[in-house]
Amino acid sequence: MLSKHFSVTLSTVSFMKFRWQPKRLCTLLLLFFSLSNYSYSQTFSVSGKVIDSLGVEIPFGNAIIRNIADSSVITGTSFMDGVFSIEGVSEKRFLLEVSSFGFSNFYMLVETDGTANYDAGTIKLVVHDLDEVTISVFRSRIIRSPEKLTVDVEATMLSSSNSILELLSHTPNVLVINGDVTVFGKGAPLFYLDNQRVTLDVLKAVPVSQIKSVEVITNPSARYEAGASAVIRLVTKEFNNEGFQVNLKQNVRKGFGVLSFSEAGINYRTGKFSMLANYNLELGTTKKIDDYTRTASYNNGLFDSRAKTTSDITHRNKSSYLVGFDYDLTKKSTISLQYNGRYEDSEFSLETNNDVSLPGGNAYKLLSVADIAPNNFLLNRYSLNYELKLDTLGSNLLVGAQYSNQKSTYLNVLKESFEQGGGSVPLWQKQIDYTGDVDIFTGNADYELKTAKRGSFRIGGKFSSVGNENRSDFALRENDNSNWTSYPDFVSKITYDEQIAAGYVEYDRTIKKVHINAGVRSEYTDAHVQNGNGVVLFDTTYLNFFPSLSISRGNLTLNYSRKINRVPFDYLNAVNVYVDSFSVSQGNPLLQPTFYNSVDLNFANLVNVGYAKVKNEVQQFFIQDSLGNRTLITFDNVRSMDRFTASLTIPVPSKKFVSYLVSGCNYLISQDSRFKDSGVKAKPQFYVYAYGAFNVGKLFKLQLIGQYVSASSNGISTLKSFGNVDVSVSRDFLKEKLSVELYGGDLFRTTIYNGTQYSQTAQAGFKVVSDTRFVRLALKYNFGRLKNVTYKVNELGKEETDRAKKGN
Repeated sequence: MLSKHFSVTLSTVSFMKFRWQPKRLCTLLLLFFSLSNYSYSQTFSVSGKVIDSLGVEIPFGNAIIRNIADSSVITGTSFMDGVFSIEGVSEKRFLLEVSSFGFSNFYMLVETDGTANYDAGTIKLVVHDLDEVTISVFRSRIIRSPEKLTVDVEATMLSSSNSILELLSHTPNVLVINGDVTVFGKGAPLFYLDNQRVTLDVLKAVPVSQIKSVEVITNPSARYEAGASAVIRLVTKEFNNEGFQVNLKQNVRKGFGVLSFSEAGINYRTGKFSMLANYNLELGTTKKIDDYTRTASYNNGLFDSRAKTTSDITHRNKSSYLVGFDYDLTKKSTISLQYNGRYEDSEFSLETNNDVSLPGGNAYKLLSVADIAPNNFLLNRYSLNYELKLDTLGSNLLVGAQYSNQKSTYLNVLKESFEQGGGSVPLWQKQIDYTGDVDIFTGNADYELKTAKRGSFRIGGKFSSVGNENRSDFALRENDNSNWTSYPDFVSKITYDEQIAAGYVEYDRTIKKVHINAGVRSEYTDAHVQNGNGVVLFDTTYLNFFPSLSISRGNLTLNYSRKINRVPFDYLNAVNVYVDSFSVSQGNPLLQPTFYNSVDLNFANLVNVGYAKVKNEVQQFFIQDSLGNRTLITFDNVRSMDRFTASLTIPVPSKKFVSYLVSGCNYLISQDSRFKDSGVKAKPQFYVYAYGAFNVGKLFKLQLIGQYVSASSNGISTLKSFGNVDVSVSRDFLKEKLSVELYGGDLFRTTIYNGTQYSQTAQAGFKVVSDTRFVRLALKYNFGRLKNVTYKVNELGKEETDRAKKGN
């Protein structure tokens, strides 16, 4: 695995010191219930589920409440994916109308005492015959609720993304920098595919063409892993028809280099059996440019380094593949088996020009070339699940098991020359041979009981075992013609083993006008780290409890949760990775997990404000090694942080176009005595995301995405502003079987990560320019023989494996 020279932490900044006191919390709770009681004491909600004659959720439609006397409209709402909820209803007798294009309208006379929310149950719409009609509909692209933000992928320019990382980088409230994914104001998320936990590496093996929507869950309940301070859940498409469908995709991308992406997939269903298979391949070249500076105390003076690294990357074979089978044992039970695979064979050539100055006026230039080849990554993952539907209310049981193995290897040959006074002297060459191996096993069981009184009870358990081994062999030689000499004293080997046993209970219920979701998750962890000599570096066993509570009344929702963020495995890896003779990247096996206690308040799914107390946040640091005259790039825990967040989501309704604006503010204040004299002041971070789409007559559809992140600081590191503007022009042909799209990414090349990082002994600046500005021509074609009548593999996941990530 290639170690990142710099990883930028975006959870920056904050305003003021904040202390939680019981009186303040009680006042907030009293204000919450007073406001909700005043505004909504006479209202309730009406909800239901809408399906077609085959039992499939209807994609979109309208639910309207009409006056019984004259059929006038009182209130209503639109819905997606078959679920509707109408808030603020005060009439005790009314006519409920449910409609969707292509179906006959449904009417229901409702009589209620108005003291409790009304559940209309499951409503089945019947298809009515129509003459051939051509209709253009702009449906909602972004839907906000108190706990999550849902983004439509299938009907937007996001569907043309080559990879999951590219898709996430254009998702509102999600930031992707150097392969690291964070949720704005929440930090690193956990990843779910449908209803089960997966790693980011596994997610990278899933084709974007199979993704229907992305959910950014900012208030995950106890049913999610304890590490879920935020969750990104990808919902896959359902194949609902008998027969088969073939999907083909080919695009060419021109940025710093040329990349070709090819994909082929097939969906097949007959009777009780269904199958999905997909393969994609990316070939070509790309580039990344890093500028970084370091200033540190050295021999009663200053050591100054200014380096520029150009990384040329060639993908010889970057492919992902999956095959899955789904079989209905009975009408209520299903067994699923899936295999995911991912393989990368790439070559990296890094050329670094480093201008160094020492105390006393001495200056020289260090030129280094690192050839990293082969650089291979292989992932194999197997998943087996059994699901049983227990009743018509939705009660169910899920039992599953998963095993995955991922291996990463690279050979790094570093050649350097020393220039001073017009002369050049070759230095000894270095060779680092790295191997990383991660094995993960997970088993879990989840049971959910739903009641007719709008309540549900969930209970579940999970066990996971992780084994992670990293080894690096070091050798030197004088020149190209000499033999390599191995140095056993510099061999680095780290073994990390971890077992986690977890269980949770969660209860969800609406009592009169108040909706409550309460739960607690418990996790018992046994972990230890040792080096190649058998010396134990870290050994710990601990039991933690993670409660969560959500209270809603009317348009107000109050949330509280306690979460943990376990350290990614590559941050724990103490293997030395040489940038040059004066720069070494290294993990820290003694890192502690991060804990969060957070509370937030949501109004009308539009405005959200929150606070979190963060303990042991992991930050990247630059430490000057005076004895070795080198800079050590590593990680350490920050004692505590105060995090304040706010967000605003604004839809712009129109029949002819669709537009959304998502904005937020994040303040993060570090509390650590090591940095009290840093001179770096905390500064707020603002975020704006805008999406727009409209048809240009019958010629084509135009879509735009814009993102902006302001300059910020958390008192340790700073980050300058960055953003992007992307545009897509697309049109369908052959009755929507063929789609042609011209896509322009980062039109003004503003996705540049530029900032500084401070430590007690060194200060570093960084500037990262990636291959984000490009033009892409994409062709998509699908065909098949289908009959109206679902392949759906429930991925069994786990929290631990996301930490075994590979950020290429």
